[in-house]
Amino acid sequence: GEEFLEIAPRVPIKTETETFPLAQANEALTRLREGKLNGAAVLLMET
Repeated sequence: GEEFLEIAPRVPIKTETETFPLAQANEALTRLREGKLNGAAVLLMET
C-alpha cells in the first residue's frame, strides 16, 4: 500500500462520471447493469 501511495501522484488517472437526477435512478441502475456506463453514476438531489 505504501509503495502505491508513493507513485500515485505520478500516474495519470482519468475518471469518468455520469450524473442523473434522482428521479432517473432506475435508468442509471439499468445502464449500470447493462454495462452501458463508463465510470461511475452519480445521483443528484434537487435543491
